[in-house]
Amino acid sequence: MELKIYDPAMCCNTGVCGSTVDPSLAVFAADVEWLKNNNIDVKRYNLAHDPGAFTESPSICELIKDSTDVLPVLMLGDTVVCSGFYPNREQLASLLQLEFDDTRQGTSLMNPQVAELVAIGAAIASNCEPCLAYHIQTAEELGVSTDDMIRAINLAHKVKQTPARQIMEQAERILVGTSEGATSCCGDASAGSSSCC
Repeated sequence: MELKIYDPAMCCNTGVCGSTVDPSLAVFAADVEWLKNNNIDVKRYNLAHDPGAFTESPSICELIKDSTDVLPVLMLGDTVVCSGFYPNREQLASLLQLEFDDTRQGTSLMNPQVAELVAIGAAIASNCEPCLAYHIQTAEELGVSTDDMIRAINLAHKVKQTPARQIMEQAERILVGTSEGATSCCGDASAGSSSCC
């Protein structure tokens, strides 16, 4: 199942930049990761960075022709399932027919200090240097300890490195079989082998 998210113009894909942090964007980013962990193929487009994705969709073009206030827009296939706001995890689960465990609902821990730690992690994940500098400064002003910021940075780095490590491990597994006549994924057209690209 593929979910497409068309975001309003933001300075980066995290949406946690600027003079004020919107905690809902940080929470939504975590919910997007939850969707991916539930085998949902999520594609996210930012109006400032991916305008082509907007013009390629007749539905999106029609929606934003008068105003971009309808953004964000979430689409399943060619169907708009949500517009004008970021749905919470329970709403996403309902839209995508996923099981939702509401036992995680309780007292909110999302305060300005936690939001800045989330933003610092997101800046590391997205390689956004201006975001990182801004959110470290803001976190310091809010009294967040250096130790907590370092922990957030180290955790974000570990999460970010996991896919790179996994693809290298996959490459090593594939290479083990090359000496035994393993076929290249792109194949050799002259030899009549199949190709993935």
